[in-house]
Amino acid sequence: MKASLLKKIKRSAYVYRVDCGGCNGCEIEIFATLSPLFDAERFGIKVVPSPRHADILLLPGQ
Repeated sequence: MKASLLKKIKRSAYVYRVDCGGCNGCEIEIFATLSPLFDAERFGIKVVPSPRHADILLLPGQ
């Protein structure tokens, strides 16, 4: 599965996260995907510190 998925992805997806408030339930889920258990970086999903470098703007919260 991993090999076929990586063939379809041409380049990495860079994500910038903006906290919009709320109960932090979404934040917990985002950080869980970046943990070694799920390891989203193996699929090319990376969190960047600047919106200038991002391909995806993630707005967790309400």
